[in-house]
Amino acid sequence: MSLREEFVRLATRSGANRRELCRRFGEAGVAGLVDRSRRPKRSPRRTSPELEAAGRRGAASRYRPSERPDPERLPAVEYPAGDHVRKLQDRGWVELRGRRLHVPRGLRGPSVALRPLDEDGRWAIYFTTERVGTVDLRVSS
Repeated sequence: MSLREEFVRLATRSGANRRELCRRFGEAGVAGLVDRSRRPKRSPRRTSPELEAAGRRGAASRYRPSERPDPERLPAVEYPAGDHVRKLQDRGWVELRGRRLHVPRGLRGPSVALRPLDEDGRWAIYFTTERVGTVDLRVSS
């Protein structure tokens, strides 16, 4: 088969890149018409073979159970005296001084403490020792 016939055969394939074929044909002759790898010659940021091999093993091969035993039941949260302790309702609200206050969804179910911040009706919401929000009773909901 002539060089021209080989070029035409490759160029008429579905999805052929004719520009690339012309470049290869012009600079390398028949050898330029052979498929070449697209793999880069150098990859300075390539992942090491050891890490690639570890990734192929999957997470299950790296799993180790904790040496710490889990408690049968978590201890009850205790808040200091003077806190207004409320259990969150299913819809994410607590009641304080006759008003329903909405609390973030992640805290639905456990108890939270409400602590007054000042005399103006601002309250802090605590879950265990972490302050998770502030409520202002002066603002209508």
